[in-house]
Order: sequence, then structure tokens, then C-alpha cells
Amino acid sequence: MRASILSTSTATPVSGALVNSTSASGQDRGAYDDALTLYKTLRANDDSSMADKVHTALDVVEQALRLYGPSHVFASYNGGKDAVVVMHLLRAALARHVQAYDLDSPAPADTASSSPSSGPSTIPRPRLVYFEQPSTEFPEVKALVSQTTQRYDLDLRVYQDVPFAQGLKACIEGEGGAPLAFLLGTRKGDPNCKEQETFAPSSTWMPAFMRVNPILSWTYGEIWHFLRRYNLPYCSLYDQGYTSLGKVDDTRPNPALAKPRARDDAQEGGDGGGVGGVGGGEFYPAYRLTDWDLERAGRVDKKKEATARAVSEEGVEGDGCRAVEEAAAAAAKAAAQGEGKTPVMSTKASSKGWNKASGGQSKEAAEGGGSRESVKTAGLVIIGDEILKGKTSDTNSLYAARRLREKGVAVQRIVVLSDNHADIEQEVRRQASLFDVVITSGGVGPTHDDITIKAVAAALGLGVQENEEMIQRLQDAYGVASRDDLSEGQRKMALLPEQARLRVPPPPPSPTPAPTPPSAFTTEAATVAATTATVAAVVAVASKTKVWPILMCGNVYVLPGVPSFFEAKMDTIVDHFLNHFPIYTRKIVLGLDEVEIVEALNQAVARFEPDGCVFGSYPFYGETRPRVVITLESGCEKTVEAATAFLIESIPKEAVLQVGKDDDLRGGEGQVLDGEIPGSHP
Repeated sequence: MRASILSTSTATPVSGALVNSTSASGQDRGAYDDALTLYKTLRANDDSSMADKVHTALDVVEQALRLYGPSHVFASYNGGKDAVVVMHLLRAALARHVQAYDLDSPAPADTASSSPSSGPSTIPRPRLVYFEQPSTEFPEVKALVSQTTQRYDLDLRVYQDVPFAQGLKACIEGEGGAPLAFLLGTRKGDPNCKEQETFAPSSTWMPAFMRVNPILSWTYGEIWHFLRRYNLPYCSLYDQGYTSLGKVDDTRPNPALAKPRARDDAQEGGDGGGVGGVGGGEFYPAYRLTDWDLERAGRVDKKKEATARAVSEEGVEGDGCRAVEEAAAAAAKAAAQGEGKTPVMSTKASSKGWNKASGGQSKEAAEGGGSRESVKTAGLVIIGDEILKGKTSDTNSLYAARRLREKGVAVQRIVVLSDNHADIEQEVRRQASLFDVVITSGGVGPTHDDITIKAVAAALGLGVQENEEMIQRLQDAYGVASRDDLSEGQRKMALLPEQARLRVPPPPPSPTPAPTPPSAFTTEAATVAATTATVAAVVAVASKTKVWPILMCGNVYVLPGVPSFFEAKMDTIVDHFLNHFPIYTRKIVLGLDEVEIVEALNQAVARFEPDGCVFGSYPFYGETRPRVVITLESGCEKTVEAATAFLIESIPKEAVLQVGKDDDLRGGEGQVLDGEIPGSHP
């Protein structure tokens, strides 16, 4: 690498002007080879969930290079995650452009026989622009910009304390006024995105240039999937809970990523050193953010921050009230949606319960029992062409949702998919990163369309191999002495993801033998015989029940689609593997039209939703009088009782037909939704 590349951390500050432009000589051969290797890796991308977007992004950058030429294409590089992705796309596409087009001729070279070492002798370097405000930049950001500039031999122009438009104008004038293209890290949903397209001319009030947005359709999750899949360096702040980087004075760690103790501090306005007491705690890394709408929750609005601090200092009356700061509100929202939620898993399978010393089998599985897990959120992936074609109905998601709810587990997403490997892989990967547990239904078995196991393995970054424990179980089930005696279809059922856990419920309680009267003639042999009989009885019971294990990979349970089998396995999961988190519910039946309770309901929601109370409103028509059912639920009984009392007091007494402790819309207490409403009048 070129030791002469000027680091931004050592640039001489010149206010309002170009600080430095790195050497205009050709790119280092090693950096070029590395970029071309990256290009080939990206084009050979077999990641079905990202391949199309990566290829499209490369196409966009290559088009810009073809239309404007390497010397007139710049990338905006501020060290943020999106800018880092665009920088790597540029250097990869530029290396391919250099290889495909000889500098002395526009005709494409014979790329089939080309190698990295056969590139031209003078290699154009990726050109980037960095608008730096030295007094407010994070040192970690400047360090990343400096390090990557040297590592990848980038041609970086640094402007200090220059407004964006002014800096662009200076850059364009420096190129003789020629039309330039600027690659940006803009994504849909960004504050400055508006209605931009992939190629978008600059606004009329700005210098004339072409905006190029290669990652416009990428999501927050896809940005992190790309960076981590290809092991590309990014700013260290992202590993400290920052999700969107601005300046030192307006950026904090994202409160939605606060670890439990830090989240408590954030909610209570603790003295954590940051906004709402968040800055001093510990945080999960940025790629673990589950609600991508909260990407900018760590960015501080100065006016709101000042107002919130004034409220906090003045004090707020009321039991359980807290200062309403923007960052603390985001933390509260995360806590309310998933109070006690376990940290989200990465796309790699969890090692929980994984014991390499036991040959890949967890201690729990080896003992045949099942430790209970604390699960608060779940997602369901229902797989089957027959459901989408209307040949049969999906009863499994309804059964699973009801059973999980009994344990206080909130089902937050249900998706029905066809028997398509790529679709299943993408959805499982997404849900595994969002929820504590994922349950799939269907697509398991020996036939051609049973592809769920392979898709789940791919989603978790695991290979598939014959599972020795499953082989033994299949031999026992089919009464054969060797794996060679199993058919091809039977052996296919033993192909499971690496690190798979075969979970079975704990054995039934041992039968208690009738007590033997004390006798001087009781012998050790008799005791052994009695014990042997007891063990034999347990084995006999287990043999008759023919308990089949439940497959678990990471945080994903893989279940069959046949309803009777699915329901039996759901019963096992709920009854034996999950801890119970109580949910307290209430149902208020009103003899009113829904529009008549809007104000009262909104007031109740505003007051009690921050404390974790969830409201539902369900109108029913076609009867003797309109009615609406209001449901309330919370993990705190006092909260749901207070919310119920508040709501009832806000509604005319004669309109309240029933108040019950269930929230079953099918009827429940009093069967108020079947037939006439008790006490109703025409």
C-alpha cells in the first residue's frame, strides 16, 4: 500500500477549503487485485436473499462508470455504514471496469482469459469526497476513513467546514466543470430521500451533477447482512449500540439496543451520561436492531432534548410517570413491545445447549429432558402450496398462536409461503433475527417438495449432514439393524442441520411400587428385582407412546404440516419447553357504535400504553344494536385493572353491557358474542 496517502486524521485544517486530495498516481496493484476479487465474489453471490440487490447495485455503479468515466465518478464517504457499502461497491465495480476496458481503447478486453495481474499499468483509483467538521466528528469515524483510505488506496478529497453544496461546487470546478456523478448511500425512508430514483439529477438550487443511488432499495438489515457476510470493516461505534451516525453532539447509542440494566436506566431517566440516561450503559451491536423503524432513535433533536430536560428538571406528578425524552421513549417502546425479550440472535445458529464434547448433542438432549426457556416473542412460517392454492385451510397458525398465548408469548408475524427454498430461507432468516423463537410448519419429509430443513439450515448459516441420533431412531422405528437397511427416503429424514437439537419431553414420572412390609427377610436381590421392574415399566410406557423428537435449530423449531402432528408437537413445546409469563386480560362489551368511544379509548391508550397495556377494539354489526368489544392485556394485573376502570368511567354506564376477565372474541365469559346481548334492548 502507498505510505504517502495522507490520513484525514493528520490533515492540516484549512477552514472553508479543500484540505487535501490524495496523490493522483495510479492505484496500488495489490489494492486493485483485492477490489477485483471482491467484484468476482459479489457477482458469484449465492445468497438468495441478497443476490438480486447486490447485482443491481453493481450494475448501477458500472453504468455510472461507463457513462461518466472513472475520473468523473465520486462517492460521498462520511464513514457511515451506508457510505461504507457504497465505497466497496465503487472499488469493486471500478476494478471490473478497468479490467474490461483497456485505457487506450474503449473495446472490451477478453475477460475470459484476464487475471488480476493482467490489468493496465496505470490504474485509476476510486474517487471519494469527505465533508468533515473536525470539531464535531467522532474520532472513531475519522479513524475508519483514514484506515480504509490507506488500506484500499483510495483517492480521497477532504473538505473541512464547508457546506455540502459549496463543497460539491468546488469539486466540480476542480474537474473543469465537467458533468460529475456522485454515488450516495441514500435509502428509501431516509429524511433526504423524498422521491429520488436510482439516477436523480441534483436540485435546481444546487450545482449540476447526477445523484446515483445504488442501494436505494436496501433495508437496514440488508446493509448489515452485506457488511458482515463479506467481512468488511465498519466504524467501531456500531458495535457500541450506535445505529445512525451524525455528529458527536447529536448522536447517542440507540436505546432500543440497551441491555436490560441500561434499558431500565433509560426508562427511569437514570444518570447514564447520555440522553435519557442511555449513554453510560451497555448496548448490543447495531446489527441486532430488530425494529428497523428505530434506526434513527439515537439521533437527538436539539429542541426536543432541551424541552425534555426542562421537564425532567421541573419534575412530573403522577405515579410511575417519567420524563418524555425522545430516546427514552424509544426505549420504553422497545420494552413495552418485548418486555424481558431475550437478545435477538444473529443469522448464525445459537450455541445455546450445544455441547461439542458430547458429539454435537446438547446436554439437555442427551438426558432426554427439556429445560424451559424464557420466550416472549414468536414468528410463524407456514409452508405449503396447498394453502396458497386454496386446497386446504391453515389451522396450524391459529392453534400455535392460541397455545403460545397461554404462556404469554406474543406471535408478532405469520407468513404463508410456497414450497420455495429461497423464500423460506429469506423469511426464516428475517424472523430468526427478529423474534425469540420461530416455528415452521410443513415441508418436512422424504419427498421432493420437502425442502424446509435445507432452507432453515441455509438461513442460519449451517450445513446439512446425517444426524447419528436420528439414524438410530429411524432404525428403531423401522425395525432395521443397520443404516444401510433404511431406504433412500428414510435416510433423507436423518439429514439435519449441523448443531441440530432433537428435543423430547421429560419422561413420565416413575411408577411408585407398592411398599414392601418391613421384613428381616428382605434381600438385596429382591430390591434389585423391584427396581428392574420399575425401569421396565417406564421403558414400556415410553415404547407405547413412541415419542418422536422435535427438531430445533438455533431458535427455530421445525414442525410437520399435518395438523394432528403439528398440534401434538406444539403441545410438547408449550407444556415442556417454555416458561410461563402471565398475561392479565379484560374484555368490555359496549352497546355503542365504535365511533362513539374514540375519544375515551384514545385517552386510555395514551395514559396506559406506555406502561405496557395493549388495547384492541372490535366492532360487531348486524344485530339488534351496534356493539363494540374492547380488549385490554398486560403483564401487570394492576395496570390492566387501572386501565379497565379508567375506560369504564369514561363511558356512559348504561352502555357497558359486560366486563369480563377474558378477551376471547369467540364468546368467553357470558357468551356475549353468541345470540342476544344480556340486558340489550331493540
